Amino acid sequence: MRQLKIRFFLDYKKEERWLNYLALKGKALIKCKPLLYWFENTAPSEYVYRIELFENMPNQNLGTNYIHFLNEFKIECIGSIYGWGYLRKKTSDGELELLSDLDSKLLYSKRLGKNYLVGTIYLLLLTFGLFQLFYSNMLFSRILCGLLIFIGIYIGVLWFRNVKEAKRIKNEMISNE
Repeated sequence: MRQLKIRFFLDYKKEERWLNYLALKGKALIKCKPLLYWFENTAPSEYVYRIELFENMPNQNLGTNYIHFLNEFKIECIGSIYGWGYLRKKTSDGELELLSDLDSKLLYSKRLGKNYLVGTIYLLLLTFGLFQLFYSNMLFSRILCGLLIFIGIYIGVLWFRNVKEAKRIKNEMISNE
């Protein structure tokens, strides 16, 4: 039986934990769109999920090659939303570890950092523009601007966490040399 769930996430790690929690309960993700997730019943713990920010969009040549590369390791791409790939692998086929060495973890962390930074700047500019557009004593415009500022700050916090993670990986690389 198919089941639709509506969720909003800003933190991909929380979203990934949620998908894996549902997989433990026997819900397999079969399709995803912004805010919408379709599941079907399966055996509990049949799949494990990862969400990855793709370097290239899946419909581009390099992105398609990467998807084929993942398929060789029995990793299936359920779909992608704004460059984020939803990947799964049967638990019986082994772990789903995409970043196995420190160099790849550092490169991925830098890619995430750029993504969060661009998102933060975009939202702050959007907030400024909306405030200027709707500048008035209207309660709605103040609430909207406050909400957008909150989201911008939250994405900024994610970016800051990512910068700290990149520094930790660099230090680990240095200590391993």
